Order: sequence, then C-alpha cells, then structure tokens
Amino acid sequence: MYKCGQRAMNTLKQVLTDAKVGYSKDIQIVVLGKTGAGKSALINSIIDLEKEIAEESAHVEQCTDTVRLYRCSNIIPGVNVTVVDTPGLQGIHQQEQLYIQEMKSKCQEVTLILYCMNMTDRRLTNDDLGAMKKLHQAFGSKFLERVVFVLTFANKEDCNKRIDNIDEPEPDPEPLDDDEEAWALIVRKRFTNRIKCRSKAINASLNDIFHVKNVPFSVAGTYKSQHNNREPTCMALPDRENWLVDFLSLCCHEIKEKHKFTKFGLNDSK
Repeated sequence: MYKCGQRAMNTLKQVLTDAKVGYSKDIQIVVLGKTGAGKSALINSIIDLEKEIAEESAHVEQCTDTVRLYRCSNIIPGVNVTVVDTPGLQGIHQQEQLYIQEMKSKCQEVTLILYCMNMTDRRLTNDDLGAMKKLHQAFGSKFLERVVFVLTFANKEDCNKRIDNIDEPEPDPEPLDDDEEAWALIVRKRFTNRIKCRSKAINASLNDIFHVKNVPFSVAGTYKSQHNNREPTCMALPDRENWLVDFLSLCCHEIKEKHKFTKFGLNDSK
C-alpha cells in the first residue's frame, strides 16, 4: 500500500501543479457517501502520508462517526489542501442534523464535493437518494453543482460476465479463456459502457428530482485481470492505466475551469 500511496501523493502534487492551483491558497475537498462506500479508501489513495491516514471499514457496521479533516500543507508550497471525511448520512438517523451542523462548523467553505457510491450499484439507491435530499435541503442546489460522483470499488465490477440489459451486443460465442487480447477488448468495452450507463441513469434521477444536469463522474479502484497472470499496475482498470491520474485530473478541471477556484459557503447556502 505504501508504494501506491506515495505514488498517489506525488500524482496529486503533479496534477495540482499542472492545474496552476497556486491561484488559490487553500482547497477544501469534502468526501461524502453512505457507510461502506469507499470514502476512506479513496482518501488514502489521494493523500497517503507513509501510512493509511483514514481507517477503512472492514465491516459495514464500522464507519466514520465524526467529521474528520486531513490537512496537507506540504503538497504544494503555499497551498493548503484539506480533505474532509464524513459519516455516512444514510445510517445516522436522529444524529443526521448534528453531523450536518458539524460539517458547517468544521468546513465553512467547500471547493469540491466527492460523492462515493459503489460501482456495482446500478443506479442511485434509496439511501443515496435520501442523503442527496438531506444535503439539498441543508445546503441548496448550489451544493449539488459542486459534486463529482466517484464510482468506487471499480475493480470489483465483474466484466467477465455479460449483463444482457446493459452490455452492448458482442460476438457469439465468447473467446477462449486463453485469448487474452480478445478478452481484454471485451472487458474494456463492457467496463466503459457500464460507466456510461450508470452516469446516464444517475444524472437522469438528479435532473428529475433536483434539476441538476450533467454531474461529472469518475471511477476509483485497483484492478486485477482474471484472464492473465501478469502483475497488474496497482492503479490500473480495464479502460485506463492509472485511475488516480484520471480522477485527479477531472477534479482539478472542475476546480479550475468550472468553479474558477471559487468556494461554496456552507453557512451562506440557506
């Protein structure tokens, strides 16, 4: 984990430098999602400081129980990058208002919001919809406009098996198991198409309910091929060599090009 985490730190530094993030003296990134959605794993992938800084849930019952801030002042000279880990709003019931108030208190301003959901979920679950409604009620539509959806545990998406109502038509019969090139192409096409389908379905729900359009998507996870024995790159997925580079590039694009380094005030939203 250390080598991948150190690579993550170096990648974040390089991407932020390329984005000329020096126009802003601090960046606040809030990570949201239901319990077990991979929030802490994503944080560890971004800013691993020689060890795992956020405990990853071994069981769904274990979760972040308070708003935690991870400040990184040495990534870019003169720029403070703060990543905010939050409890799963879907599992706290009576305490949900307390955690929302804690968010307002600990991170008054937000540059970007990462909403994590498991890639194996085909669409927004009732828990996710409930959380989005709570956030919309607390912070308004401008909050949702800061969101980037992150499809986590993407390496667990089983593209070796076809999903009839999602995957596009393919040659029949399937290639032999030892035909690595043919299988790599099929798996890549299935993976890419499933990201597209989930993005479309979730954006349709967000538009219908909140009138928010074109929310950007990225994926997170490690990947190990089932059709060859070669040692995989720790950040590889079926359609990309390094998901972390793509993910951070998207985040920096949103911060720089879409939001122009501005921040959203949580306490000014209502």
